[in-house]
This record gives sequence, structure tokens and C-alpha cells, in this order.
Amino acid sequence: MKSRRSDGTIIPWASVATAQPGDPLYADLVSWADRVRDYGMPVEVTFHHEPTAPNGVNGTASDFVAAWRRFVDVFRAEGAANASRRARSR
Repeated sequence: MKSRRSDGTIIPWASVATAQPGDPLYADLVSWADRVRDYGMPVEVTFHHEPTAPNGVNGTASDFVAAWRRFVDVFRAEGAANASRRARSR
């Protein structure tokens, strides 16, 4: 899942990190988590593939960490226990 709308609009990681109940962005996070949970099978989820790519558009490394934590918190709160993030060696 990338921090970008389907129309290409970039969503700063800081916005993801500070999204609160009642915010449309928070509702999007809940919707993603609910869809993964309701899928009912194990799903590997990655938030913003290759966030270290040098584009600087979405924010800083600390912004990414905060956004990742919010993303994980929402998935846990919604019971999406079938979602996992696995590091892969190449």
C-alpha cells in the first residue's frame, strides 16, 4: 500500500501518522484493515514499498516510522491478525 491516492495525489507520511478517528484518511486506513481482515486468509502487507528511495516527496524517515506505526496500530485495532509483514532476503 502506497501513501498515494488513486488519482496520484501524494499523501505525506506525517498525515498518515496523525490521522485520527473522524478524519477521512483514518477512515481509509480502517477500510484497508477491514478488507484485509475480512479476506480471511493470510496476507502479506507492505506499507509504501521502498520508502528509502531518494524522492523525499512523502517526508522524512521519522515521518515514515510514525506512519508505519499508525498503520500497524489501526490494523491491530481492527483485528486484521491475518496481515503480516515479512522481510525477504534476496
